[in-house]
Amino acid sequence: MSKKRRHKAKRKPVRAIRTATAKGESYRGREIGRDILKGVVFIAIAFGIKLAIEHTTVGQQMQWMSYNLLQLQLPSASLPVTIVDISDLPAKDTPVGAEMVTATPRDTLKELLNAIAEQRPKAIGIDIDFSPDEGQLLPDDPQFFQHCLDLREKNGVPVFLGVHRTIAEPSEKWLGERKFEPLAANILIPNDSKRMLNLMTVHEGNAFVSEEEKSKPSRSMSALLAGAYGEGDTTPWIHGLLTQSGLVERFTEREIAENLSVQDFPIDYGSVDDIIPIHYDTVLQRSRNDKPFAGKLVLIGDATLGTATDTFVIPARNKPYPGVFLHASAAYTLIKAPLYDLTHSGHIILDLLLSGIVLLGVVLIKFRYKQIEMREAAAEKARGLLTLLVVFAGIVIGVVFVRTTRVLWDDFFLALILLVFHPSIEHHGEKLWAWIKRRILHLGNRLPAGHERATSLKNVGLLLLFSAVVTLTTSSGVKAQENPVAIIEKITGVVILKHEGKQIRLKPETDMARRLYAGDSVYCTKGAKLSLRIGGKETKLDENSKWFQIPTQMSPDSETQRALNAYGRIGGRKRGGRGKSTLFSPADESAVSPELFTIRWAPPARKNCVAAIDMQGRDGKVLWQEKNIDVATGKFDSEKARQALATYRTANMNGSIRLNLTDSCGNASHSDFKVLSIDDENSLKEELRFWDCEPESWMKHLGRASVFSQYQMYSEVADEYEQALALLPSSRDLLSRTAEAQHAIGNLSRAKELARRRK
Repeated sequence: MSKKRRHKAKRKPVRAIRTATAKGESYRGREIGRDILKGVVFIAIAFGIKLAIEHTTVGQQMQWMSYNLLQLQLPSASLPVTIVDISDLPAKDTPVGAEMVTATPRDTLKELLNAIAEQRPKAIGIDIDFSPDEGQLLPDDPQFFQHCLDLREKNGVPVFLGVHRTIAEPSEKWLGERKFEPLAANILIPNDSKRMLNLMTVHEGNAFVSEEEKSKPSRSMSALLAGAYGEGDTTPWIHGLLTQSGLVERFTEREIAENLSVQDFPIDYGSVDDIIPIHYDTVLQRSRNDKPFAGKLVLIGDATLGTATDTFVIPARNKPYPGVFLHASAAYTLIKAPLYDLTHSGHIILDLLLSGIVLLGVVLIKFRYKQIEMREAAAEKARGLLTLLVVFAGIVIGVVFVRTTRVLWDDFFLALILLVFHPSIEHHGEKLWAWIKRRILHLGNRLPAGHERATSLKNVGLLLLFSAVVTLTTSSGVKAQENPVAIIEKITGVVILKHEGKQIRLKPETDMARRLYAGDSVYCTKGAKLSLRIGGKETKLDENSKWFQIPTQMSPDSETQRALNAYGRIGGRKRGGRGKSTLFSPADESAVSPELFTIRWAPPARKNCVAAIDMQGRDGKVLWQEKNIDVATGKFDSEKARQALATYRTANMNGSIRLNLTDSCGNASHSDFKVLSIDDENSLKEELRFWDCEPESWMKHLGRASVFSQYQMYSEVADEYEQALALLPSSRDLLSRTAEAQHAIGNLSRAKELARRRK
């Protein structure tokens, strides 16, 4: 018995010694490998979460805030571009074929060019769309274009003329003739005002483009001006190395349609508020001894806010800017201040590098400790400290020093936030994986000790596969669109709108009928109420709703022209609408219903004129005509004209109809339209019936306007907006939309009147 007791007494200390030894094991290969693999898995999971978030509205709002902050860090500098403001230069009526067209007077532009060219600037750009409209140039355009070519030959000053309507066509059509091609500058500005177009290429398969013209790019105004200036070609070696490595890019290429691709670049807006335009009258009257344009680039365009029709909201600024300011800032960026975007690979490597630094630091610190408890405690403490240091370094290098690095890391908010929450993600991930092993895989502690290492590797492998699936699945999130998805119906009390990172107090008088966009948020303070119309349904909010975010709404796919419209819009003055004797009902290139057919036009200044109106089918046959109409009335209703349209439709005649108006004062205009089919007209009535059941309200008219818009009945759209505005005359958003609708159909005098009311 005593021997047996001695045997037990000897075994007890041995077990204790082995336990102490186990607690004091060194940090060895198996444990290092497990920690590294586990760290890599959770880095992958965090990266998958980041991909999921950045494609949502919240993620994009965070990127926009990041970009705004980066833009505010960019320094102000002296721009090599001077703007000449022609906002006050009135357009003139010019006969083009059988109609009158309003356009910027070419004789005044020629005087401006001559006065500027005498000072030997580097180049001159005119921010006006000079491209032909339906294949027709103004009568004076060929001579004006030739004068621009002569300035390059005689004075050595290249002149570039804006092109927008014909940018998707062959280069010989950009300005009407092949010899004028060197003058053409693409003035399309992306809707994403963070960027500017550099090149646009039409690829094979586009019916507009001949074999010899395929893949010939059009260059933007800013790119042509920068090229003429002769600087901006040198790239710092570090940026060159990063570009060659595929981590950053100065220009981003993307395909916006099957046969259309663009190359664009980020704009440095650091100096946009330092641009002081010179009025064109000052240029014409300036002494020859004063030479503000010598050695500079000159941009001629509309530069007065409120007059210019091409305005854009740019990052980190509280007001919109005319397009000419964007062209100037983009040219400066190309010449003196290039910016670089992180590529997709660059984003991945940077995100992994930040997390990898923390992981590597924790692994190295674990080497100092032998006891497991002390090792884990030190690792936990070190992880928090290292995370804080890495986040601080990321902010300093990525944000504060952006003026030095010139690299735009526009998702740093999201990347650093996820880095801070990485330990929490890891903790919950481990708990989830333990639950999966126990409840789904039924692993638990049942495996023999000999299989411990194989099981550990298998678990890590399965978790890595799981994280890869999460990453691939969540990376296909839907990107928020730039289309309005809600409208304000009623405001009571103090309501706050958060739009693009800015908070705006909504006013019941002026913000009724205001459009809201995906990602916008609204907040009702105590006692306040807000009624929204979202997707045709009414949504009521109050103080209990907290911050309510406007949901995302998808937009339909588009063809080449729709892709262009989705990518950007004209950044410059248009050639002009039709003249004062222009038909605007039916609107040109619209559709009509015979029952609603009404003829309206803008009366000419001269009185006592009589007009003749006729309608012609696609074969030129006259369908209806009327003479001796008093032009001063501006309107003519004819039951016979409606019957003629109904008869034309009944005969299954397709194609457009032309309505011609000529008066005894020498004015002439026309409008091309199509007649709705019987099926479309029945569908129209059915959709209108829904809104006709509503009581009289401005919302009812906006609903009817949306229906008419679907059927391309643009004159009726403008009429409905006018009726809504009559019920809500102080709404700034409704004033803008009504003005836009009137301008679109050619009722320019009414559009200008509404624009003045909004100021």
